[in-house]
Amino acid sequence: MAPRTTEVDVKAIISTSLTTIQINTFIADAALWIDEELLDEGYSTPRLELIERYLACALIRLRDLGLKTAKFDDMAERYQVDDEMTEYLTRAAAFDSSGTIRRYFLAPADLRQAQYRVGARYVDDTP
Repeated sequence: MAPRTTEVDVKAIISTSLTTIQINTFIADAALWIDEELLDEGYSTPRLELIERYLACALIRLRDLGLKTAKFDDMAERYQVDDEMTEYLTRAAAFDSSGTIRRYFLAPADLRQAQYRVGARYVDDTP
């Protein structure tokens, strides 16, 4: 299928110095992913276009991840962070009621419950 969004729509959301060819490549990547993962969800074309647009913006931001340095005493760490990319993915996920984008692109929280006991009289009674 052909992409649903355009370079103009993407540039209305994200400021980038990428060329038209580069932006259209990211749009094509987003369109392919949507065709393979979301097309059978029954979404309207306008909704798929919005998801594709925000996903393309996230892919563009992924190209140039930001770095953040944290230093404590003699330890220094550098992390790749990009709040803007997460914002675009969150917007795309908001239009995807199936949860597919959240599952693939946004790290889900571990919801497993853990039981623990502490104290001097702790006895391990698990088999």
